[in-house]
Amino acid sequence: MIKDGNKFNLNPNSVIPVNQGLPSIFGIVNLGSTRIRVTDNTFDGVNIISPPNTQKFGMISDNTASESFHKSNTFTRLYMGEQTQKDNQGLNLYCNTHTLFTNSWRVFNKIGTQGNCLFEPKLTPDNHFTIPCSIPELKDINSYTAQPFTYFAKTSFPDNPECNSTQVDVVTTGCNLAESGCDFPIPEITSGNVTSFRTQIDGMDDGPHKQVIINELLRYYYRNNQAEDADNLLATLSTDESRFVRAMLLLNQGNYSLASSVIYSIPSSSVEKADIAAFFNIVYQSQINNIPLNNLSNTSISTLESIAENRTLGAYAAQSLLMGYYDHQYLIPVETEDGLTYRSNNKEANSDSKESVIQVKPSPVLNECIISLSSTDGLRNPSIQVYSIDGRLINDIQLIPTKNKTLIKLDSKSWPRSVISIVLMDENKIISSLKTLKQ
Repeated sequence: MIKDGNKFNLNPNSVIPVNQGLPSIFGIVNLGSTRIRVTDNTFDGVNIISPPNTQKFGMISDNTASESFHKSNTFTRLYMGEQTQKDNQGLNLYCNTHTLFTNSWRVFNKIGTQGNCLFEPKLTPDNHFTIPCSIPELKDINSYTAQPFTYFAKTSFPDNPECNSTQVDVVTTGCNLAESGCDFPIPEITSGNVTSFRTQIDGMDDGPHKQVIINELLRYYYRNNQAEDADNLLATLSTDESRFVRAMLLLNQGNYSLASSVIYSIPSSSVEKADIAAFFNIVYQSQINNIPLNNLSNTSISTLESIAENRTLGAYAAQSLLMGYYDHQYLIPVETEDGLTYRSNNKEANSDSKESVIQVKPSPVLNECIISLSSTDGLRNPSIQVYSIDGRLINDIQLIPTKNKTLIKLDSKSWPRSVISIVLMDENKIISSLKTLKQ
């Protein structure tokens, strides 16, 4: 939870690249963290052209999975206010203000409907978009998703999104008497009202009003070490994320049998299950064998490193463990229009296959490695570039476009021992990238 008056001044004197291409500056990056609440903060680029050739992002949300709320924040003088990547179907963006020549939203893959005017209680998000449509390169909502989404709006609201991509459907029918997202209630749970709120949600219909109470109840239970109450509430929820959270809670309590059954109750069809189960099994084995998390076997560490290459809830949990105990570092994934287009052609953007455009073996990299590319068909002048974590170019290999798989063998003895970024480029555009570790 990040709330109440924080000001993110995104205007350093210089920038070390976090992702390849133009250096990027971020206010908040949420990778797989769920039930997030960000309210009443300011994200200010201060000077949109300084440092030169940088891209400034207010917030990036990558695979947040569950109901989360960004409300009453101000985004100004930025390249992009909010960027959503992968699966953010539970993300609710209410009453935020985007001003001073800011691209407001950029949506990749999945985002949920914003607001509701089809049934009670009706709600419109009432975000303030103030970009003039006369500047064509700037948009209120930029959408690069194959799954269109609906934005409900009052006709009387002065700052509705107008400069939008075609995959956004702004609907006003039945909305004029809807509750405003600016008035959307986020309750403060206390010892005096916790029982009342817990009883209340049992009779509520699904939707953001119910979910925000569930989120705040869980925060209250965690804050007050009420694990049993948290478990009882999580047991009523059926999402992959809630089952993952519940299983880890039970594991910490020593209830190994029930924790395992919760993990394996995640449907086999879920794209999250494999990585969640692999991460859970490593932590499970460490606990039942009394092995500290900072003393895992090389096999377990390698499994975590393999999981961490993905963008799932299990992958981000693995990254967190590896960063906390093994000094690993991970780059921030930033979707681009060009990169998404290429991955879509390789069935990555709109499928949940684990086949990546780029793969490297072994991982972590030792004295030599093999980089494989699934395809470079359709690219004009492809190349593979290898960067150290400080943005230094280590290798630059020109390629010939082909529909077939490409294998590149590299001598990596002299690479620095750090996070390595392998980037597929086409002329000056990033197509795809992969991070790995050099040991």
